[in-house]
Amino acid sequence: MTGDRGATVGLVTLLACAGCATTGRTLQEVFPPGAVASPWILENEVWTGTFEQAAEAFGEEADQWREFNPTSVWLAVYRHESDPQRWMKVRCLAFESSEAARRAFERFRPLESQPLDYGELGCWTELGVMFQWGGLVFDIFGQEASWSNQVQSTLIAALIAKRMPPGLPESPR
Repeated sequence: MTGDRGATVGLVTLLACAGCATTGRTLQEVFPPGAVASPWILENEVWTGTFEQAAEAFGEEADQWREFNPTSVWLAVYRHESDPQRWMKVRCLAFESSEAARRAFERFRPLESQPLDYGELGCWTELGVMFQWGGLVFDIFGQEASWSNQVQSTLIAALIAKRMPPGLPESPR
């Protein structure tokens, strides 16, 4: 009987640890790796750092984003498998709170954008899609305004949403 109880305790401990491992996913890991977003292939790795380290990647918009005090940034470039000159970019910014993220999203949301059902608030942009989810704002876009880039952006957004564990948008790491 003691052996059975020991095996049961061991099994419960193992399951508890496995549960901890699955909730330990970082935001960097929710970006589709390799060719998971086919026909888009992740170029290199997802970059992560502070907003100041990433400011150059935001170009002319950097000062406007800076007003909302993003705490962390994740950047990724996906190249088309048959035409490497084509790319899709993913910018994800973390903020102190979902309210701060919502204010930033509202500031960058195109005036007459159509709603998109991703995260808590989402919209179509000229170049792709943008959505706010907890303390995060995702901006996924191609290099030119086209319906095709908008559709391809939703592919990457859907994969990110599918890979996002509960609770991570509220406390990104």
